[in-house]
Amino acid sequence: KLTLDSLMGGIADTAGFASVQKSLRTLSGGADKDGKRKLETAQVPVSRVVSERASRKVNYQATSEDVTGWREAVYEQRNAETLDFRTNKGGTSCNRVTRDTLVEKFEATTDFEKEIQQALTQAG
Repeated sequence: KLTLDSLMGGIADTAGFASVQKSLRTLSGGADKDGKRKLETAQVPVSRVVSERASRKVNYQATSEDVTGWREAVYEQRNAETLDFRTNKGGTSCNRVTRDTLVEKFEATTDFEKEIQQALTQAG
C-alpha cells in the first residue's frame, strides 16, 4: 500500500523536511490532540440514478417557471375565434426586404463598387 509517509521517507534526511511535513499535515486536515493525524472517510459519490433524478427535478422547476409566463397568452389564443398571425396591425410584415429597398440603401465603398455604380448610372 502506497502512503504519503512512505513517499516522504526518502526525503526525511534532507534540509527543510520538517517544514514540508508540517505544511502537508496542515493541508491533509491537521492533527488531533495526541499529534496523530485525523483520518476522515471521504463521502461516497451519489449514484448516477440519484444525480440524474435531482437534475431532472431542478430542470422541471425551472421550466415550470418559464411556462407560467405563457399561460395567459395560450389561454387567450385557445378561446379566440380566429388567430391573427400578421406581424403588425396593418397586416404587412415590417421586416420585408425587397430589391428596391436594397438598391436604395446601397452605398459603394470599394473602388470596384464605385466603378460599377458609375457605369450603371451612365448607362441609365
